[in-house]
Amino acid sequence: MKLARHLPRFRRAYRALDELAAREQWSRTDLEQFQLEQINKQWQLAIAHVPHYRSLASREALPQSFDSLADFSQQVPILKKAEVNANSENFLSDQRAEGSWHRTGGSTGQPLKVFRSHDSHCRMLWQKYRMEQAWGVDFFDRKAFLWGHAASFAPGLAGVKQRLTQPCLDWLRNRIRLNAYQLGPSDLARYLDEIARRKVKVIYGYSSAVTLLAAEAQRQRRELPELKLAILTAEPADPEMLKTCEAGLTASAAIEYGSVECGIIATGMPDGTLRVREDAIYLE
Repeated sequence: MKLARHLPRFRRAYRALDELAAREQWSRTDLEQFQLEQINKQWQLAIAHVPHYRSLASREALPQSFDSLADFSQQVPILKKAEVNANSENFLSDQRAEGSWHRTGGSTGQPLKVFRSHDSHCRMLWQKYRMEQAWGVDFFDRKAFLWGHAASFAPGLAGVKQRLTQPCLDWLRNRIRLNAYQLGPSDLARYLDEIARRKVKVIYGYSSAVTLLAAEAQRQRRELPELKLAILTAEPADPEMLKTCEAGLTASAAIEYGSVECGIIATGMPDGTLRVREDAIYLE
């Protein structure tokens, strides 16, 4: 892991964390000015290079830039998921950077396929890293993902690629992967053994799965002295779930809220607040 820290990608990430931390001190005026600048920048790129928005701007006689976020919200129609699903290629820029397609989990009953550049994906990861940093955790600290692995079951080359690359990525990022599809008492006991043996600092997983793990740890009176933080995500987490996690795992517990389309939207912070990353999410 010491060598991996010096890879250009991770050196860039460490620099980005300083910038994200600095943005958290911005005034409301500075933040809204930044949001407007970013919206106008993206809008100008979209109407120049993205077929859907080029057509929309022409049809609705929309301006090249907006004087306020309110003007943008009032003049640009809300984009419907069905419209994206019907013709996703129409939303790709003709000058897009290298990237890949990602599919939402379909919790609304209608999965959505979105394209994300490699640079955008890195920026989403930096927001995760910043949350961990606020809790005193380095993004190279050992992590345990209590997660599914549906992508590994994908048909054809996509599934093969996932099965081959995931273990390498997990090793590079110093994390272990625990199966959230198997959560019986014996499974949870085995996971706790692995977390203790591997000196895991952070558990990241589905809210319900992490809560079950914490309840089992409390029942067994397990000690996990290396563990610092449990991050509950992908499902709602109420205050009682957070209390269960903190009591059972004897570690801090925090919520991460986001989506495939938008990345990190909000994160739990040590002062008890849920910080919305308004420097990355420009409009509600």
